[in-house]
Amino acid sequence: MTFRRLAWALAAATALAVSACSQGSTPGTSGGQPVSGGTLTLVIPTDPGNLDPQQTSLAIDSEITPFAYDPLVSEAANGSIVSGLATSWRQSGTSATFTLNKKATCADGSRVTPSLVAANIAYIAAAKNHSPLLGTNVPAGTTAKADNASDTVTLSWPHPFPFFFQNLSGLPIVCSKGLAKRSLLAHGTDGSGPYTLTQSIPDDQYTYTLRKNYSWGPGGTTAGSKGQPAKLVLKVISNETTAANLLLDGSVNLAPVSGPDRSRLAAAHLPSRSTVENVGEMEFNETPGKPGADENVRRALTMALNLPQLSDVITSGTGVTPTGLVSNPPKTCPGNTVRGNEPSYNLAAAQRLLSADGWTPGPGGVRRKNGKPLSLTFIYPTSDGTPAADAAQLAVSEWAKLGAQVHSQGLSDTEISSLIFGPGTWDIGWIPLTVPLPSQAVQFFSGATPPTGTNYEHIANPAYNRLVMQAEVKPGTAGCPQWNQAEVALFRRVDVVLFSAQTEPTWSNHATFAVNADGVIPTSLRLLAG
Repeated sequence: MTFRRLAWALAAATALAVSACSQGSTPGTSGGQPVSGGTLTLVIPTDPGNLDPQQTSLAIDSEITPFAYDPLVSEAANGSIVSGLATSWRQSGTSATFTLNKKATCADGSRVTPSLVAANIAYIAAAKNHSPLLGTNVPAGTTAKADNASDTVTLSWPHPFPFFFQNLSGLPIVCSKGLAKRSLLAHGTDGSGPYTLTQSIPDDQYTYTLRKNYSWGPGGTTAGSKGQPAKLVLKVISNETTAANLLLDGSVNLAPVSGPDRSRLAAAHLPSRSTVENVGEMEFNETPGKPGADENVRRALTMALNLPQLSDVITSGTGVTPTGLVSNPPKTCPGNTVRGNEPSYNLAAAQRLLSADGWTPGPGGVRRKNGKPLSLTFIYPTSDGTPAADAAQLAVSEWAKLGAQVHSQGLSDTEISSLIFGPGTWDIGWIPLTVPLPSQAVQFFSGATPPTGTNYEHIANPAYNRLVMQAEVKPGTAGCPQWNQAEVALFRRVDVVLFSAQTEPTWSNHATFAVNADGVIPTSLRLLAG
C-alpha cells in the first residue's frame, strides 16, 4: 500500500497506493486465533491534512478513505471488480446503470439512495468545485440520473473513458450532511463505510470506530467476522526506526517500513505484504520563464546525475528498476517504457549542452544566461526519511559541478501538494506520482495548470497529447500500445525522469490483512491473539 508515497487523488482510483494488489507475504510467527472487539493500531507516516475524500490530493488520504467511505463498485485483492454500494451493474457504450444495495446506510442511519449518489456525481462533475477526482475517477461531462423507485442510478458521459470501472472503484460516496456542509469533512467523516472517525488529533492520531451492522463491503463482506477490530487507531509516525521498534514490541499492529529497518523485521519473522512503487521520480516546473521550460536545461540537469547511484541511496540499496509510470505488477499495460528513453549519465556532455544553450560559467562557477544565474529551488519529500535527504544532498553536489546553484528543501507531502498546486515556487521536484492506470496520469501531465487545473509541471508535450487522444477512445487494454508510447514521449522530452522503484512492505504483528490498489481493505483486518 502507499502509506509513504506522495500520489494524488487518482491514487485512490484503483489506486494507489498502494497502488496495487499485494505481491505476496513472508511467513511469520506472530499469528494466533482471531480475537474480536479489540483495537488495531496502524502507522501512517504523514498527517493526511484535509480529510474531504473528494478534495484530497495525497496518497495517504486515499489509504484511509475506505475506512469511512464506500464506492459504487470495489476492487478486490486480485484486481477484479466486485460489489460495493451497488450489487449489480451494466454498461452500454458511454453509460452504466447501477442497482444499489438496499441495506446500505450512512453512519447516521439514513439510506444510501440513488439521489445521494447522483448528488455526489454532480458535485465532482462541476468544474467550479475543482475536485481532483474529475477526469480520473469521473469522466468530464458526466451526468447522473437517479431512479429511487427502482434503486438504480445511471451515469452517462460524453466521450469514451478507458478503465471505467477500475476508476470508479476509487470514488468515495459522501453522505448528505457532508455534501451540504463540506467543512464537516475537513476533520471528520460522513460516509457509509465500515468505520466512522470518532477522534481526530492532527499530527498525532486518528481513531475510527466499527459500525457493527455494516454488511455491504467489497464483494458482500461484513463487519461481523471474528477478529474484526472494534476500533482502529492510526498513529502518525514519520520515523521508520520508531515504527519498526513499536511493531517489534507489539505497540502497533501494522506499519509500512521499507528502509534499512526492514531487515530487523524480516529477522523477527514478522509477516509482510509488498507492492512496488516508484520512489525516485524527478519532475520540472516548465512554467514559461522558469529554467525547466528549456528542454536543454532539463536534459543537462538529468545527465549530470548518476541515476543508478541515486537509486541506491534513496532506497538504501533495496531499489529496483522502474518500468513506467505504473511499476507495480500486474500492470494493466505491460511493458517497459523507461528503458532507453531517458538521458544517460554524462557530466561533460551536460556541461557542453548548457554552454551551447547560452549558459556560460559566471562568478562562483554558477552559469548565467542573459545575466540571469542558473539558480533553482529543489523540493523533495521528507516522508522518505534520511535516505531521501542523503540522495538530495548528493544531487545538489552533482548539479554544482554542472554549474547550477540548487537550493534544496525537504517538505512534507502536504506541503509539497500545497506548493505545486498553489504558488508554484519550485523548479525541480522529486514527486513520485503513484498511479495504477496510465489514464490517471493525464490530467497531471497535460491540460489546464494550477489554479484552474492539475498540470502542476505546466507540461505542453504535443506527442503525449496526441497519443493520449488515440488511447482514450479505445476500450480496456486495446489502447495500451498508445498509452505506452505516450509515456515514452514524456521520458524522451525529459518532462518526467524515473530513476528508482522499490518494494514497499507493510508488516504486521498479531494481525492479518489484505490489500487492493487503495491499500488495506478495511473488512479484511483481523486481530490475532498474542
